[in-house]
Amino acid sequence: NIELPIGVADTQALRENLYAIIVCCMTRIPLIIIGPPGCSKTLSFKIALANLQGEVSPRQVFRHKIMKSLDPHIYQCSKHSTTEDINTLFEKATSRQEQIDISKQSAVSVVFMDEAGLPEDNLQVLKVLHYHLDNPEVSFVALTNTILDAAKSNRAVCLFQVNTSDKDLQQLAGALMGYPDVK
Repeated sequence: NIELPIGVADTQALRENLYAIIVCCMTRIPLIIIGPPGCSKTLSFKIALANLQGEVSPRQVFRHKIMKSLDPHIYQCSKHSTTEDINTLFEKATSRQEQIDISKQSAVSVVFMDEAGLPEDNLQVLKVLHYHLDNPEVSFVALTNTILDAAKSNRAVCLFQVNTSDKDLQQLAGALMGYPDVK
């Protein structure tokens, strides 16, 4: 029931990513999606954002009161990311969630970290996540091309995307050529 943008192939990886994002965001269970470039990690989050809009969602199924809209707090990680940057992001998302709760809006604040594997391991920049993953006041989705250490991975649902299947490759090729219904 997800509305996909024109030209986006409906692959198994995309479906798995979307399912995990929706379930984990609605339940505030931290999620880490791990996979190689091109397995629809970032795209799936953008599609979830476009579909989970509460009463103005494009599909009726997402207008139900248990399906909250997503209020994203996006952070693009880099080798220059700092503990302070990440902590500030969570503080802003938590403050926004408090405002949402007070005003009785049907929304959930989501911290979205793209390229979560980029910060320097030796600086322990991501160690600040431990507290936020153990005590989730907001939803959390991290995307990474590499597996994060066990201290983080054990605190979240981890979805691993591996090699693209032949069927997904056919669907991708069909979408690129303007034939999105290739099976």
